[in-house]
Amino acid sequence: MEITGSQYKEFKQSVVNEINRIIEEDADTFVDEHKAFDLFAFEYFSDAPQDSFVLTDGVNRQGK
Repeated sequence: MEITGSQYKEFKQSVVNEINRIIEEDADTFVDEHKAFDLFAFEYFSDAPQDSFVLTDGVNRQGK
């Protein structure tokens, strides 16, 4: 399935809007767009309950 340039722009803007929403709702945890994207990807692509999401720093030290 091919998407049009207009559809891509709409999708891209909706992703940006969702990342901004995540940052606004919990600015202490999601201090930048990279961490907010992690939660966005989890919400968008996972069927696991949201309370099972764990934000890590890549090496799973959770900021330590």
